[in-house]
Amino acid sequence: MFNDSSSGILPPKERRSLLSPVLMNIAGWIWVSLGCFLAIPLVVSFIWPFGPSPGHLSDSVSIGATLALALTAGAVAIFISRDRITGVRIAAFDGAVIAAFCWITVGFFASLPYYFSGWIPGFVNCFFEAISGFTTTGATVVPDPTIMPASILLWRGMTQWLGGMGIVVLFVAILPAIGESSHNLFQSEIPGGANFKKATPRIRSTARALWIIYLVFTITETLMLWGVGLSFFDALLHAFTTVATGGFSTFPDSKASASTIAHWIVIVFMAISGMNFTLHFRLARGEGFGVYFKSAEFKAYSGILVGAGSLLTLDLLLTNDYPGIGPVQALTHGFFQATSILTTTGYMSADFGQWSSFAQSVLFLLMFVGGCSGSTSGGVKAIRHVLAFKAIARELKRMANPRRVQTVRLDKEVIGENLTANALVFIVLFIGLFAIGALILTLLGMDMVSAFSASASCLGNVGPALGTVGPAQTYLGVPTAGKLVLIVQMLMGRLELFGLILFVMVMTSRKQ
Repeated sequence: MFNDSSSGILPPKERRSLLSPVLMNIAGWIWVSLGCFLAIPLVVSFIWPFGPSPGHLSDSVSIGATLALALTAGAVAIFISRDRITGVRIAAFDGAVIAAFCWITVGFFASLPYYFSGWIPGFVNCFFEAISGFTTTGATVVPDPTIMPASILLWRGMTQWLGGMGIVVLFVAILPAIGESSHNLFQSEIPGGANFKKATPRIRSTARALWIIYLVFTITETLMLWGVGLSFFDALLHAFTTVATGGFSTFPDSKASASTIAHWIVIVFMAISGMNFTLHFRLARGEGFGVYFKSAEFKAYSGILVGAGSLLTLDLLLTNDYPGIGPVQALTHGFFQATSILTTTGYMSADFGQWSSFAQSVLFLLMFVGGCSGSTSGGVKAIRHVLAFKAIARELKRMANPRRVQTVRLDKEVIGENLTANALVFIVLFIGLFAIGALILTLLGMDMVSAFSASASCLGNVGPALGTVGPAQTYLGVPTAGKLVLIVQMLMGRLELFGLILFVMVMTSRKQ
């Protein structure tokens, strides 16, 4: 069993053999849960039947077959591991490996309805769409979602909704947990987990609280969008993919054809979904709106959002390429796109690929920021940028006054060197992986703008990029090898970079 909180005393091969029963048990429960969720689009496929695409299965059979496979695989995994997990303690390292394995396998099962039904051609494209969904990236290979059956569209939206708060967090909230080890499972998946503070003393209660808030946001936005003219189905799916900061849309032009009031509803829910959900919990508990303004991360996040939205608004008003655009339209499009990219949602209210170079540069830089820790957003996270700037300021003060002891403080608390180092290492690693991914994509034939923006977008779980993968385009034309690179980047971004790296290390290591 795992003897200490780090598991560092065990050789990788031995750790892998000990981890396998736990990994299979947890994965089994998650596969069974996935099968249960697949029952929802299966019911929809019977209510609104849709003929199969040429040479493929109907949506009902495709979803039903996937449901059966997920339930069977899950039941077998639980059965073979049931007597081998008693007393096992999951360490932080192991939690990252388990989370990575679960995300990869869930992506495989999630891709099967697309593949069996034939609505997305080729397995790599199907896997790309599924991983993009569960990682809430929103990069799509579907040019026109309106031709797809309602059941497949519902499943596509559900993948983002389930991935937004996290499939492992859902496991911790409602399924049999492994005692105190659930803490490390939770921390391995929640965005910005190393900097995330529990909302309640018990991690399982925290997971439940987050999912309840998430559900309330989803229901509220659905009703509001339905009330301003969207069909209930479109309202529900856009709520799914807004609160998850995912970006999949049922419209071929994303949100561009929606009304101005619908845009502002989405802006509000993108913005609050990009905030730390612990702050929402504290507000619901009666602590007042002051809890937000006591958070340095929130102040940085909101400052970046207001600043970027204002710059884009002014650019749209002052650029001669958009004659006749009024203040309301400029304000709406400016803040919609700033919020969409900063929170890594990836919706578009207009084809920003046609905007000025300055506006596109602002949006590109926002891909390296992200929302808050403990949100549904991807990206680096505002908290890491705050810590990095504080660390830089501390070093400058040390140079000016070497004898004075300098500390990094966040929200009136002294931050340990480990968290500061983690933030700096994460930012450097993010930039390095972005550069490597971009260079590989250029080697595969993509132009520089498309390759660099696609790498930043997928690693940051944003979705739309620039050039040939811009907001008016899809990722369908990316070479197959390029899609595989972007799939790895999407998984790395959602698992906070280290999770997938640790998974590969453990699974490929030899006995030492």
